[in-house]
Amino acid sequence: MLMRKILFSVLMSLLVVDGAKSADMTEIYNYPLSFPLNRPKKVGTVVALGGDGDNQAVIPSYITNIVAVSAGVNHNLALTYDGRVLAWGKNNYGQCDVPSNIADVVQISAGRDHSMALLSNGRIRVWGWNGMNQISSYGLDPNSLTNIISILAGDGYSMALDNNGVLKVWGLFSRTLSGVTAMTGNPFEFAVRNRDGIVRRYDNSSGGGVITTPTNMVSFALDSRYPNSLGVYVLNTSGSTFYMNESGTTSFENPKDNAFLAVSRFYALAGSVSKSGQFIIQRNASYWDLTALSSFNDLFAVSVGEYLVLGLQSLRTPPDLSITRTDNMTDVSYYGQNGYMYSLQTSSNLVDWTNYTTDIYGADSTNSLRFPINNDKMFFRILRK
Repeated sequence: MLMRKILFSVLMSLLVVDGAKSADMTEIYNYPLSFPLNRPKKVGTVVALGGDGDNQAVIPSYITNIVAVSAGVNHNLALTYDGRVLAWGKNNYGQCDVPSNIADVVQISAGRDHSMALLSNGRIRVWGWNGMNQISSYGLDPNSLTNIISILAGDGYSMALDNNGVLKVWGLFSRTLSGVTAMTGNPFEFAVRNRDGIVRRYDNSSGGGVITTPTNMVSFALDSRYPNSLGVYVLNTSGSTFYMNESGTTSFENPKDNAFLAVSRFYALAGSVSKSGQFIIQRNASYWDLTALSSFNDLFAVSVGEYLVLGLQSLRTPPDLSITRTDNMTDVSYYGQNGYMYSLQTSSNLVDWTNYTTDIYGADSTNSLRFPINNDKMFFRILRK
């Protein structure tokens, strides 16, 4: 049986640096057609910068062991290493009420007021606001779709691509397209790349308009500034990013060594992430003050919402441990790094380990403890969570 493979690109939440990716734009190469699907494996620490009107920029303490993130308008989703979906932020339409019957999730996508999850068996789940029929549409039950390999929750619409290249779009837009290898969207339209390498844009009044793109394109994202702008951000195989109009004219180029695009599906913020993991602003037509983005390093996944940037940072090395002995006491101090949770344990025989501190989580800090010297052997270790 001939094995086919799809080169596939979506926009918004997880593209990859050293094994990671973007969720608003998902980029997958040689995606297997067999099930179960695989989940991202690299675990990181969630960071956020931007608006916080609904506490979506405050990362709850339970958001740990995360392998993927997706930023919506006022809510966020996070995927754990064991396939659970966590949500926080605004919940006026139940977009944060993750169904209790979903498990083994491999991809997530947060829309304006709804959420999507892709399961390892190729099924999907959708929840939240259904005002545009993006949860369930006339004649289409998303729960009945099978063999799905990627999803995208947009601004009032939902998208699901199967392993034969058939794309289902429902809600604000209603389409069924074939031969699709990549998809992206904004509030006004969506675009797909077909197996012939041509990018075409669609809305409800027209469809099939061609956007000229380079043959060495790795991924692309629609401009979200105004309706039918036809502009696209492009990443090519050399790591350069471009902004191109519908005729293929390049208006600017960023020749830096980029790993993936990070473009909002909802608002006028476009960026990329370098192979070293630094966020680079390509265009910011919003009111956000994003100067602090330069402090985001070691990013391997980014999702850009309407009001904030959500990212995953590589885990750092364990902190230094310093031990001194005076006056029949053992003084232990260790440096807790920002955004990581540690627990100090001690034992006199390397078997009966005991927690001696509460977990340390948050800002960089030095933590010190004292223990009586019961014998000549006292072992210490730090657990990172």
